[in-house]
Amino acid sequence: MKLSTRIRYGLRLLVGFAVRYKEGFVQLNEVTRAEGISEKYSEQIVRILRTTGILVSHRGAQGGYRLAYPPDKITVLDVFEALEGKFYITGCLKESNCKRISNCVARDVWKKLQDAIVSTLNSITLADLAKDYREKRASNITYEI
Repeated sequence: MKLSTRIRYGLRLLVGFAVRYKEGFVQLNEVTRAEGISEKYSEQIVRILRTTGILVSHRGAQGGYRLAYPPDKITVLDVFEALEGKFYITGCLKESNCKRISNCVARDVWKKLQDAIVSTLNSITLADLAKDYREKRASNITYEI
């Protein structure tokens, strides 16, 4: 299983907004510059996140984007589903028209794996990631004398 660039970059962008949540509306270029993501690609991702209700925007001099909810109310699963749709590791978990559904042991394995992944993604919030972000940035500070 491989995650798309959209979900990887989208999560990084949202962590950037979570770190700046108390600042209110933030310019997209501020976050993209800090994350090293192209502004053009970020605009596409932000458009989806705005449409799905994770981000809100405001025009004008004090405008920009901000999270629609506090960072502790948005999970990684919310972000994934906003950018990629409902999470299914295989089509047989999405569709129930398989003739072997009642006795397929492989499906049982995929279901357990999916449940574990969904549970993990749902247990991590943007606030958790923002905290980790701040801690990692603080530990990377170098001092010169």
